[in-house]
Amino acid sequence: MIFELIEDLAKLALIVAGLYFALGAYVRRTRPDWSGPLERRRLTILSVLVLAVSAIKVSEEAIGGESGPVDQAILLFIHRHVPGALTGSSKRSR
Repeated sequence: MIFELIEDLAKLALIVAGLYFALGAYVRRTRPDWSGPLERRRLTILSVLVLAVSAIKVSEEAIGGESGPVDQAILLFIHRHVPGALTGSSKRSR
């Protein structure tokens, strides 16, 4: 159990690091004037990447039926609080 957790965290960290370095290389190559602001906002960009990758991982596990009760509670909370216009479905009031 603990080994799987460490393995998943390592995979997620490598994905986030790869995305961050790919974004940095892309910006340096195509938009050199954005390099300064990108470096100054490093923590913000890394936080957004971590949140995005974590959300994808939790969603993947929930769809595959491998998620735990905490993951399901988080997804239910998000589902209840996201406006229907953002998901393409309309919530009918009863």
